[in-house]
Amino acid sequence: MIHKIVFLGLNNDTLILLNKNKSFNVIGVNYYEYFDICTLNPFDYIFCLAYKLHYKKKSNVISKLIFKIWCMLSVFSSKIYKENKEYLNCILMHKIEIIDTEDVHYFSSFITSNAIDLLVINSWGIIPNIILTLPKFKTLNIHPSLLPKYRGALPTLWSLKNKDTATALTYIVLNDSIDDGLIVAQHVFSINELDDWKSLEIKISKLLNVTLCNDILNYLNNTFVPIKTTCDPSYTDYYNKYRRIDLLNEYSRDIYNKVGLYPYIEPFFYCYIKILDRKIFLKKIYYYKKINIILVPGGIYLGLGFILFFSKDGILKSYLFKDMQFRDSIFIIFKKITSKI
Repeated sequence: MIHKIVFLGLNNDTLILLNKNKSFNVIGVNYYEYFDICTLNPFDYIFCLAYKLHYKKKSNVISKLIFKIWCMLSVFSSKIYKENKEYLNCILMHKIEIIDTEDVHYFSSFITSNAIDLLVINSWGIIPNIILTLPKFKTLNIHPSLLPKYRGALPTLWSLKNKDTATALTYIVLNDSIDDGLIVAQHVFSINELDDWKSLEIKISKLLNVTLCNDILNYLNNTFVPIKTTCDPSYTDYYNKYRRIDLLNEYSRDIYNKVGLYPYIEPFFYCYIKILDRKIFLKKIYYYKKINIILVPGGIYLGLGFILFFSKDGILKSYLFKDMQFRDSIFIIFKKITSKI
């Protein structure tokens, strides 16, 4: 039996895994504004144009042609578009419809008219309960924590923040509460002291590759054994609120991890620090290990082409223009920032 699936999330591995499995027919994915934006890079624009035409249900042949042109020129495109080459290719080659999930009426109609069996979610957006329960087998969420521990967004940050020695990849049937549904499967893996956001994402990806399709089929065929948990529920911080960097009260490791993970999960969604009441968004940040500088938590220092951030226990570094927006870099230089925040 072939099950009709709608996949919500921006994850190459998940979509491709589902699409390759002969038991599934992925017929819809959610719309992403990141691929329908104005960009100064003309090669990025070609990618966005192919995506937009497909979303608007224009000629699939034209969309494919534009995408092939982009593929030949992709070396000049931005990293985010290169990383999602297979994602768009999969959508175009298999004529998977891009759905505006913000339009609840349209989304509901799409699920009903196409007799969707299951929604599979690998993102942090909140879906209305009327949508979650509409497919025949409801909605399955991919959640990277040892539920009910760390319900909410980006739980890997809290696993690292609290120095946990283990976490898990959990598949859960969603209900109207935050990550509080039936646990279909849970795969525990270790965290060592050298792990950071990127190494945990690699571990999660490897686990997902070997467990996702099999666990979904077990759920659809009712051959799974529900997971019973004994630990008390806990929650992550607010998704937007935690983006703000607090040098006085945060450790350098925690800042490094969240600056890296946010845009990895959601492109162009950066953490920020407030300097003179202005939000400075950071694309990347690095550990600064020179020991001849006195640590003054909460302070910042402007160097030649870079800026140092003094956290609670260490120093971090970002490069002007490269790791932050052009106008923010100009602001920092013009204000000659060297002060406490």
